[in-house]
Amino acid sequence: MFALWGITAKLTALFVLFGFIPMAIVGLIAYNASLTIEGTAGTRFQNVAEGVADKIDRNLFERYGDVQAFGINRVLDQKASWYRTEEQSNPTIEVMNQYVDTYDLYYLTILVDLEGRVIAVNSKDADGKPIQSQALYRNNYRETAWFRALKSQQFTNTMPFAAAGNQTMSGTYIEDLHVDSDVKAAYPGDDGLTLGFSAPVYRDGKVVAYWTNRAKFSLVEDILRTTQQELKVAGFPRASIVLLDKDGRILADYDPAEEGVEQIRHDFTTLMTTNLAGRGLSAAKDAVAGKTGFATDPHHRNGILRTTGYTHLKGALGYPGMNWSVLVSVNHAGATADARAINRNVLIAIIVCLAIVLPIGIIIGRIGVRGIGRVSEAAVKLAAGAIDTRVSVTTTDEIGVLAQSFNEMGAQLQAKMTKEREQAAKMEAFMVEAKRVLGNLAQGNLTDHMTSACDGDLAQIKASLNMALANLTHTMTTVRSAVEAVTSGSEQITKGSEDLSQRTSEQASALEETSASMEEMTSTVKQNADNAKQANQLAIAARDIAGKGGAITTKAIEAMGEINKSSKKIADIITVIDEIAFQTNLLALNAAVEAARAGEHGRGFAVVAAEVRNLAQRSATAAKEIKGLINESIQRVTDGSELVNQSGKTLGEIVGSVKRVTDIIAEITAASQEQASGIDQVNKAIMQMDETTQQNAALVEETTSASQSMKELAQELMRQVEVFKTNWTSDASQVKRGTSDAALKYAARTTSHAAPKPMGKKPLGGARPAEDKDPVGVAVGNGKDRRSKDAEFEEF
Repeated sequence: MFALWGITAKLTALFVLFGFIPMAIVGLIAYNASLTIEGTAGTRFQNVAEGVADKIDRNLFERYGDVQAFGINRVLDQKASWYRTEEQSNPTIEVMNQYVDTYDLYYLTILVDLEGRVIAVNSKDADGKPIQSQALYRNNYRETAWFRALKSQQFTNTMPFAAAGNQTMSGTYIEDLHVDSDVKAAYPGDDGLTLGFSAPVYRDGKVVAYWTNRAKFSLVEDILRTTQQELKVAGFPRASIVLLDKDGRILADYDPAEEGVEQIRHDFTTLMTTNLAGRGLSAAKDAVAGKTGFATDPHHRNGILRTTGYTHLKGALGYPGMNWSVLVSVNHAGATADARAINRNVLIAIIVCLAIVLPIGIIIGRIGVRGIGRVSEAAVKLAAGAIDTRVSVTTTDEIGVLAQSFNEMGAQLQAKMTKEREQAAKMEAFMVEAKRVLGNLAQGNLTDHMTSACDGDLAQIKASLNMALANLTHTMTTVRSAVEAVTSGSEQITKGSEDLSQRTSEQASALEETSASMEEMTSTVKQNADNAKQANQLAIAARDIAGKGGAITTKAIEAMGEINKSSKKIADIITVIDEIAFQTNLLALNAAVEAARAGEHGRGFAVVAAEVRNLAQRSATAAKEIKGLINESIQRVTDGSELVNQSGKTLGEIVGSVKRVTDIIAEITAASQEQASGIDQVNKAIMQMDETTQQNAALVEETTSASQSMKELAQELMRQVEVFKTNWTSDASQVKRGTSDAALKYAARTTSHAAPKPMGKKPLGGARPAEDKDPVGVAVGNGKDRRSKDAEFEEF
C-alpha cells in the first residue's frame, strides 16, 4: 500500500512518523507510570489489610493467654465455696466480676467441674451492672464442643495459613464467631456475637476444672472501625473493610459511606451467609486461599469497580491466629485518579504535536518533489520513444545528480539504439540466406550451402551449417552403400535358413520315433524291477517266518530238557518213597513180633502193625508203578527232544536257503534299477537332442523371418535415402565399396555361426525341463560353444 503513495504523501507520512515515535515513547512511559501509580495504590491498601490482620492477631493472642491466666488464681482452691451462686459466698464470682470489669472484653467467664457442672459465673457486666446469670447454674456443659475438646486435650495450636513460628502456643481451645445462647440469655437484647476461649485449670499437674471466656466480637469490630477512620482522614472517605471466615462468608462488613451510619451493623441476612468467594470476587478467592495482594473487583452490593487490598490472618507471637481474611477496598476511580490524569495530559500533548508536524511535512514534501517530477516526466517521454529527451540541471544536490545521470543514460541509450539497427540489417540478410539453404535441405537437396560474408557469431553459425550439410551428404552416401550390402546378405541368409530348416525337421522326426521306443523299453525295465522288488519282499518275509520257526523250535528243545530234568527229579523222589515204604514194612514186622511177645496185651497193637505193613506194601507197589511210568516219560521226552533238534536243524537250513534266494533277488532288483537308470539316461539324452533340434528349427524359422524383415527394411531405407540429392560422387563410391565388402563378410559369418535360442516346448516322455538336465550319453560336441553362438546371433 505504501509503495503506491506519491513522494509528497510519503514525505508527509515520514514527518508524522518521526514526530509520533517520540510522543509514543513518552506515552508508553506515562502509561507505565500510571500503572505503577495504580500498583502503588493497590499496594497501599494491601498494607492496610495486613495491618488490620496483624492487630486482630495480636489482640486475640492476648485473649488466648487470658483464659489460662485466669485459671491460675488461687481463689479457685477454695472448693468449699464452689457451686454457690452468690458473690458474697463464692469468692470466685467476685474475681470473675473483677476480670470482666478490668478487661471490658468479655460477656461471660464460666468455671465448670470435670462433669460439666457450673462452679461459678460472673454476675456483673463490664459496667458493674448485674446480669441474668443465675439460670446458667442449671446448665451442664458436658456435651458442648469446647468441653469435649478440653477433656480430650484438643487445643487450637495450628491454622492452615499460619506463618512459620506462629504455631507454638497451646493449651487453649478457640471457638470461631457464633451467636452464643448463654450470652443472649444473660444479656437480653444483645445479638450474642461471641468468640469462645477455653482452657483447663491445673493444680499439681492435674486438671481440676475448665474455664471458658465468652469474648465480645466488638473487640475485632473496633479495630475495623479505627482503621476506616484512619483511611477517611487519609483522603479515602468511601473506604470499606470486610472480614471473611475460612470459606469466604462475611463476618463483618464495615462500609459507613454506603450504609450512612458510623456504627457497625449486624445484618444477619449477610453476616455468616453471603459468600464473596463463591460469588467469584478474585480478591476474596485469593485471600481465602491464603494469598496476599490487591485486585480490582466490583462491589458486592452496588457493583461499582473498587481497588481491593487483601490478606489472610497468619497469627502473631506464636499464636496461630484465626482462619480469617481481611479485605480493604476503595472506589477504583478515586484510587487511580492521579494515573488517569497523567494519561489524559500525555494524550493531549500527542494530539498537539501531530497537529504541528502534519502541515510542516506536507510543505516540505511538495518542495522536495518538484525536481523529481521533472525527471519523472522526461523518463515517461523516453519510454515512449523520444530518446533525445533531456532534463535541465539547475541544482547540485541529490536531485541535480539524478537529472545529470538521466541525461547521460539517454545519450548512451541513443548510441546503443543506432548500433543495434545496423546489426539488425546484417542479421536480416543472414537469415534470408539461411532460410533458403534450410528450405532446400527440407526438400532433400544437399547441394546448396551458405556463401554470404559475415563475422562474429554469424560466421560460426555459417561454418557449422555448411559442415552439417557436408557431413549429412557423406552419411547418406554411406548409408545407401550399406543398405545395398544388407539386402544382398539377407537374401543369402534366407536361402541357407530354408535348407537348414528342412534338415532340422527330418532330424526331429527321427528323434521322436527313437524317444517313443526308449519310453516303451523304460516302462518294461521298470516293471521287471518292480516284480523283482516284490519277490525280494516275499523272500524276506519267508526268511523272517523261518527264523521265527527256528526260534520256537529252540524254545521247545529247551522246554523238553526242563521236562526231562523234572522227570528225573520225580524218579528220585519215587525212589525215596520206595525206600521209606520198605523201612516202614520192616518196622511193622518188628512191631508185629513185639506184639506177639506181649501176648494178650499186644493183640490190638499187632492188628495196627499189620495194617501199617499192608499200607507200606501198597505204597511200595504204587511207587514202583509210578517210577516205571516216569522212566517211560523220560524216554519219550528224550525221543521228542531228538526230533525237535532235527526240526531245528531243518529250519536252519530253510532259513539259509531263503536268505540266499533273497540275496539273489536283491541282486536282480539292483541290476534292474541300474538298467532302468541307464535307459533313463539314454532317454534323457534323446529328449535333450530332440529339444535342441526343436530349438534349432525354431531358430531357423526366426532367422528366416528376421532376414526377410531385414531385406524389407533395407529396401525401405533405400527408398528414403534416394530422396536426398548429392553431388559428392567420388567420396560416395569409395564408401560404397568399403561398406559392401564389410557387409558381405559379416553376412557370411553370421550365416555359418548362427546358434539356436531355447524354446519353451516340453520334452517327450514326461522328462524334466531342459534347463535342469546335464548332457548324458551324447556326442562330445553336443551343446559346445552354444554361448558364443548365441552371442554372435545377438550381434547379428
